Amino acid sequence: MQALLHAETCRCDVADSAIVSKSLRAVMAALERSLAAVDRAIAERIARSAHAENSRRLQTFCGVGPAIAETLIADLPELGHLSGKKIAALCGLAPHTRDSGKQRGHASTGHGRPGVRKVLFNGARSAIQHPVMKAFYRRLVDQNHRLGKVALTAVMRKMLVILNAMIRDGSDWKHAARPAA
Repeated sequence: MQALLHAETCRCDVADSAIVSKSLRAVMAALERSLAAVDRAIAERIARSAHAENSRRLQTFCGVGPAIAETLIADLPELGHLSGKKIAALCGLAPHTRDSGKQRGHASTGHGRPGVRKVLFNGARSAIQHPVMKAFYRRLVDQNHRLGKVALTAVMRKMLVILNAMIRDGSDWKHAARPAA
């Protein structure tokens, strides 16, 4: 529905006719109401379920809000049950080399669960404002000469591994072992 709302917004921006613009705004308002109702239903369902504590726990980590917590709970039921390497690979945040015979390929990420990667990308952009994750990001960029997006992918992976450990151990972020900067 988000993509549909975005498409209608773009159509409204280029509409030549007032009647078309009015019609598109009505469709956009209906989509926004529908999205808000779905968001409320998801939040209520999680609040009434066994996942309520996991949602609260995930949100103690810097950069993780309700949308990220809900996405991880819905799209990643393995969270807390796999090792850090396996959970990162499952979400497409572990580099895979493309080797064949004597030919050595480039290591890349990106296979796995795109919905999880999308919300973690936004969460990582927020998390690098926190001193611990900011120090990790800056070290990758400044000392290791990584590109910003590559470093952000590393932050996404680190976030996922920490969130996985938090759920596995039943601990909040403030009590979790904070990584060295």
